[in-house]
Amino acid sequence: MKKRLFIGLLVGAMCVGLVGCGGDSSNAGSGSSESVGTEAESDFVMSSILPDAKDIFSDKSISIDRDSDTSYYASISSATSDDFKKYDSALKGGVFTSMDAYGIDDNSGFARYYDSEHKYELDFGYDSKNGGLMTITCDVIQK
Repeated sequence: MKKRLFIGLLVGAMCVGLVGCGGDSSNAGSGSSESVGTEAESDFVMSSILPDAKDIFSDKSISIDRDSDTSYYASISSATSDDFKKYDSALKGGVFTSMDAYGIDDNSGFARYYDSEHKYELDFGYDSKNGGLMTITCDVIQK
């Protein structure tokens, strides 16, 4: 009895396996369109939602150390409080609409913004020490 039950289960599993491996050839196109969608999403980089630092600070030395789909980091040398204000002004009308923090004086400045969906966090600041370094960081918020 146990042997018959075991053989029955084995045959049933093989039938289910064969049916699962087979399939309608008209369904073959759905997998390929899914992979196209994944490729299109991977083309996104953070700089695409940020003001272009190279355009704004064309007279400065800019280093973009990271620009991926989850993180962005750039540094601008010889920055001033006017450069900080210029970048802040460039944000107007863009993705980052919710200001969380903002502070500036003659020697330093810092600002934090979020997009309307709280998906991205943008931090930028400058410090007059060491020749006036300004940094821009944008990251996907992990939930």
